Amino acid sequence: MKTSRLFLQWLTVLLLFVLNVVDTMAADPYPSSDTTQAVCQNSNEPYGVNLTDSSTYDWSINDPAAGTITAGSTPNLITVKWTKPGDFVLQVVETNKYHCVGDTVSVQVKVNPLPVVDSIAATTCSGVAAGVALPVLSANGLVVDKWDITAVVASGLTGTATQGLAISVPGAIATDEFANPTTTPLTVVYTVTPYTGACAGEPFTVTITVNPRVNTSPIYHN
Repeated sequence: MKTSRLFLQWLTVLLLFVLNVVDTMAADPYPSSDTTQAVCQNSNEPYGVNLTDSSTYDWSINDPAAGTITAGSTPNLITVKWTKPGDFVLQVVETNKYHCVGDTVSVQVKVNPLPVVDSIAATTCSGVAAGVALPVLSANGLVVDKWDITAVVASGLTGTATQGLAISVPGAIATDEFANPTTTPLTVVYTVTPYTGACAGEPFTVTITVNPRVNTSPIYHN
């Protein structure tokens, strides 16, 4: 019985020692990803690791110009606004309450650029198609996959403007036709958001000025 009690006492001491050692080791943040996360330029993306009580977390990006880190509601959470296209590494190092430092944990992030399209202005005549071709290649060299289009048609014009989500084709607005029975030029203003993949660029405008119809009087004889 005495031997058994002595064994249990030593076992208890050993377990307490092991638990203390484990508790003083900095826990590695989780998760760590071996795959690359794709995000859009100017997007705000949330990140986090498991929270350990009283730990601190040092977040960083291998290129500080790639994005801005904003602290979250708890020390283990952040949000990054990615502002620079390219391939980057977001990493975090945890330090626990015993000042023990864990391994660096990181995730690969690919920041995709946004399409840039300049605004367009064109003039047409009443009853003549707009003839404006939206570019399928953006000003910064990206392929535009689709457009999101809204239109404001001036009072007095008749005709149907292309609106909604459209596959990126040059003729998305080109065939729109309006009649202007007034005596002054009237406009149709399209607001167009270009997309490259899932990434939406800044909206641009397409302004079509529709000049009045020619109203020739009947032929008369002097």
